[in-house]
Order: sequence, then structure tokens, then C-alpha cells
Amino acid sequence: MIITAYKGFQELERYRLALGKILEDIAYHRRFKGSPYGPLARRIFEQSRLLLSNGLHAKDYYVYGLFRSDLSWIKKQSFLGSYGTKPLFTLLNGQGYQSVLDDKVLFTRCFEGTRLPTPEILCALGRHAQVDNLTCLHTRDEVARWFADPSRENLFLKPSDAQAGKGAMSLGKRIGGRDAWAKMPSGEEVGIEEIWAHVESWTNKGTYLIVQDRLEPHPDLAAVVPNVLNTVRVITRFENGEAKVLDAVLRMGRAHSATDNFSGGGFIVPLDLATGVCRQPLPIEDGLVQPRDNHPDSGQRLTGVTLPNWPRVLELARLAQQRCSFHQTLGWDIGLSAQGPVLIEGNWWYTASLHQMGRDQGLLATEWCDMLTRPQHYRYIGLGLGQAWRRGYPDKVSLGSGSAAST
Repeated sequence: MIITAYKGFQELERYRLALGKILEDIAYHRRFKGSPYGPLARRIFEQSRLLLSNGLHAKDYYVYGLFRSDLSWIKKQSFLGSYGTKPLFTLLNGQGYQSVLDDKVLFTRCFEGTRLPTPEILCALGRHAQVDNLTCLHTRDEVARWFADPSRENLFLKPSDAQAGKGAMSLGKRIGGRDAWAKMPSGEEVGIEEIWAHVESWTNKGTYLIVQDRLEPHPDLAAVVPNVLNTVRVITRFENGEAKVLDAVLRMGRAHSATDNFSGGGFIVPLDLATGVCRQPLPIEDGLVQPRDNHPDSGQRLTGVTLPNWPRVLELARLAQQRCSFHQTLGWDIGLSAQGPVLIEGNWWYTASLHQMGRDQGLLATEWCDMLTRPQHYRYIGLGLGQAWRRGYPDKVSLGSGSAAST
């Protein structure tokens, strides 16, 4: 009885939080006016239902284009939102080994001794850096001495446990033989004081930075946007002793950011899973997907381009999932470098939106939902109603060959 009461209290708390989110989302809905979007009241009512059943907040609703009148309600229910999905991925992947992927040092060491390429960690910076068998630099003077070596250039700094490209600093070549570097991709000059200030800002957040060699992008992609390593996000599943690739998208960077993450203004390019051929890129402008064939900065065409070393990218993702078989489904960031595909990071809790944008059906209408085999799984979609999954989709499609939305 006590357990039942506690679960009831949890459910009420979830609804209370969702009500606050609904009120917050109403203001977002008001930004979109005119005939393409339909009546405001219908959109608010529809998205609120989807928040409760599938965790779709207002930003998801517009990025996925769910205001479209040509989409049936059952198709709209097939989209998985980004609100409240962490407990779902915790159930799918468990809690015991999350730190292996969350901590970038542990992640790198997990793949030591394998033939899977990962960036080498050269040292760690900051007062909180306490890592066995790794050079740890705790003070400004120690950092300055390490960087004074003339060979210290083309480096990449990032927090040991941050996500979404936060805190990344990319350094190019030394400038004029001094202890100064070109900050990539802008070319802005930075010195030891700026580097140490960056280290201190993350020390104050309770973490430290790691330093790796900066990877040059593959020439085919450097021609599109130079000085930014673009990655492929590959989602995999481990089932019955076998690793399987479910989907992949290219993440493209912009000329003003050191990474290709959404937080830095990047965008995705859907891919044909079998061939690695780029479909139409999907940058987001003013909260809506705006499909286009060319990169918005360089003007270089992306639609129809075949990514380099595609079979190796897929094989690397499969082998990485096999190595991390203690997780059921993972999202891998594989860098397309001048030296070939490189395993950058793994994510046990990955962003579903990357694999649903530009489609007429969401993840719950694909083979992905085959992993939701227990009531506890769909109960954690949004607030636990999970109507889309419970109804089932007899016409489930493969993610890599899923239908693209009309544009």
C-alpha cells in the first residue's frame, strides 16, 4: 500500500511539472502565426497531449513540423520528444556503466588495447585533475610551461564530463613563434592568459579539461566547412550477442563554432544508411527546419554527396557497441578526419531529434521501438501514457531508409 501511494505521488508530481511546462510552451506557440500553422488553440491542445504521452515540448512540435495538417494523429504520436526521456534511457541501458561514457578519460581507456581509433589524451588541466598515469597540470605556471614547448600546437581542449560541445576550445598553429595560437575556426589570437581563464571557468564548475590533438577534417568535408571536425552520429543496438546499426546522420559545423553540435549552431544531414549518401541538409532557422541543398556558410552542395570511408564508419560503430555490450542502445560520434574515421564519444542517453527531423514518422514507428519491451519502458515516455507505442505500428520502417517529410 505504501509503495502504491508513493508511485501515485510520483505520478502526480510528474503531472505538476508537466503543467508548468505546458504553460511555458504556450508562450512559444504564440511566436508562430498565420495559415501554415493552423489555429493556435488546436496547436496548444495537440502539443499538450503529445507532451503527456510522448514527452514532446513546443520546440519539438515545430522542429518536427507536427503542426502540418497532412500528418495523421497516429503519425504525430510516433515522435519521441526530448522532455523527460532520461529515465527511459536509464531503463534501457541501466545505471551501472554510465560513467564509462560520461567520463572522457574512462571512455578513452575503455578502448585502449583495441584497434578502434580514439583521440589520445595528452594531459589534464585544472585543480580537479587527478588522473592516474596522465600528466596533470594544476596551476597557471604548470600549464604555461607545458604550452611553451614549440611543438604544442593544433590542440583541442574540452571538459572531461561536459556534453553537447560545451567548453570546447580548438587551437591551431602558433602565431609568430610566440606562446599564442589561432583559435579555430575564427582565427582569433589567444594566449596563455585566455587558456588559463578558460581552465579556471570550468574548474569553478567542479571539473577539469583534457587536451587532445586537434583532428583535421577529411578533405572532402574541409572543402565544405574548414577547420571543424564533422562527425556522424550513429545509433546502435546490442541484441542476442550481435551489434546492429539502426541509423546515422551527419552533423555539420558552422564557420563560427569549434564543434558541430546544435548548441554551436550546427545542423544535421540525413543519410542513406546503406551508402552514406547525403540527403537534403536540415538547418534550423527561427525554430523551424529549413531544408536546403547547400551549406549555409560556404554554399557548397551537400545533397547527393557520398561520405568518405562509409563502410569503415559503420564497422567502427558496430565494434564499439560490441565493446560496450553492457548497454542496449548507444549513440556514437564518429569523426570524419583526414586520417580516417575516429571514435570521438559514446552516448548512453542520446538525442532522438537528430533521427526524427525531416521525417513523416518518428522513432516509435520504426524498429527502434522494438527495444521497448516492458511496461516500465513506455511509462517513461513523457509522463508515461505511451499511447503511440502501445497501439503499435504494423508498418514499421527501417530508420536508415525511413520516409522523408514532404518539403
